[in-house]
Amino acid sequence: MEYEYSRVAATDNLRFGISVPKNFANYQVKVDVHLLERLLRNLITNAIRYTPKGGVRLAARLSGNFVDIRVVDTGLGIPLAQRSRIFEEFVQIRNPQAKEKNIGMGLGLAISRRLSAILGSQLRMNTHVGIGSVFAFKLPVRNVMNSGLRRSAANDRQDQFAPISGSLIVVVDDDANICLSTKSMLELYGAEVITAESGDAAVQALIFSPRPPDLVLSDYRLTNETGLQCVQTIRDEFNSDIPAIIVTGDTAPHEINLLKQAGMDILYKPVPAESLLASCSKNLLN
Repeated sequence: MEYEYSRVAATDNLRFGISVPKNFANYQVKVDVHLLERLLRNLITNAIRYTPKGGVRLAARLSGNFVDIRVVDTGLGIPLAQRSRIFEEFVQIRNPQAKEKNIGMGLGLAISRRLSAILGSQLRMNTHVGIGSVFAFKLPVRNVMNSGLRRSAANDRQDQFAPISGSLIVVVDDDANICLSTKSMLELYGAEVITAESGDAAVQALIFSPRPPDLVLSDYRLTNETGLQCVQTIRDEFNSDIPAIIVTGDTAPHEINLLKQAGMDILYKPVPAESLLASCSKNLLN
């Protein structure tokens, strides 16, 4: 993550860094890693967007049975009149110094607050106009200095999700951050991952692949199509009923029935990392 965001920040002449305690590796955070990564990416991306000069830093500090995680920037800061609404959906800070080319829909902090709540935490803010902002939250940790226990737990997870290793998985989502975080997680378990924003883009990316994908993982609400249409495009290209998982926030019975009739697994948002990995393993095993 440090290398990735250092490059992103550098395009705007900014610095990015990560600082953690020296003994941080001895601690385990009791949290859904997938959701935590998404939360951090939202906060870091937002901080870079509103920082015209200086930099952004991700920092962690141990405090008893908790770790305090902070995203600190030297950006514009949030005016007092706007602070009460900053976590509302579709609310943006309008400032001529902000990078308008990267301005989204004003959902970043609203989603971040929701993610922190799902993780059992509360997103805090400290900001000063012209100086910068700090967004922070706490998570429970435990000391796992016994490396034997750490190694045993890691081995158990590798065995549980063994079918993922060596597989070719296509991840389709029109949110680049979700594609990247999902790709990183699956690669940790040995998968080869191709990401795309649509079914046609996935087919294009697979042109030079020596084999068809073993699994398609797609969001349901894509920009110009549904996940069902996306998966069908890929299946038609390879003339094969490739196993597929659809991630959705929709619960409309008609749409759910269409997905089931097409033989697709359904995961409802927010999806815990364990559930996603387990579903991938099950589909690959079958």
